[in-house]
Amino acid sequence: MSQDLGQKVVVENRPGAAGNIAAAAVSQENADGYLFFLAARPVILHKKMYRDIKYDFATDFVAVGMAARFPYVLVMGKHVDAASLQEAVAFAKLNPEKLTCGSGGIGSTTHLLCEMVRDSAGLPWMHIPYTGDSPALMDVIGGRSDFCIVTAPSVLPFIATGAVRAMAVFSDVRMAKIPEIPTISEFGFRGGDAQGWVAIMAPAGTPLHAITRVNKAINKALSSKKIQKQLVEFGYVMPPSDNTPEALELFLEDETERWTAILDAQQINGIQ
Repeated sequence: MSQDLGQKVVVENRPGAAGNIAAAAVSQENADGYLFFLAARPVILHKKMYRDIKYDFATDFVAVGMAARFPYVLVMGKHVDAASLQEAVAFAKLNPEKLTCGSGGIGSTTHLLCEMVRDSAGLPWMHIPYTGDSPALMDVIGGRSDFCIVTAPSVLPFIATGAVRAMAVFSDVRMAKIPEIPTISEFGFRGGDAQGWVAIMAPAGTPLHAITRVNKAINKALSSKKIQKQLVEFGYVMPPSDNTPEALELFLEDETERWTAILDAQQINGIQ
């Protein structure tokens, strides 16, 4: 994008509250067309999960374009005495809450997916919240937890080395990188359309010409065969071809409604 825009793109990391600290900070900055925010699912749920962080994602930001999407993968530790997901489910039903499913924290996508599998499979495993997906994955690798659900880009290297066993992919179709791993829907469980995403947003009031220009740069970068190959290699999925600000706005509205309803159904409340 830097070359196409003729501008140096500087990335500033502001961790905290699953991206909501950064979102709140950007929402207060000058909307001059030079400042953008890389958003993910937690920011659309901030009113439910991070009520003390004072901003409104729905009104303080406008959509620019989708950067990428990515599946989640259910992985099982090598220590688990089961050769397949079906065997693990059968064992769990005979031994309620003997098996564990680690997540990136209360209210995270991976937590909700653990609960969705638990409900749709009738799988009585115990949920263990961690302070991020990486600690959850490390405990599965170390044999201290049995399952976890993590993003494909973060877990593919560990699957390749045999550190964990991939059981299912949360995607509508199998992943090109691990085509032998079935989708969660192939087991008859819910969650096949629960892909993660990252999208570029701008503070409300950003000039339309700037939004249009950056959207064009995003799509030009994504049209590169080299970039496409790299995204697939790392476990990402290309955004829809209709990658416009308007399409992204509709997507975010649907996502907010859907995942807020899931939080309500699971009776998961804010952690602040």
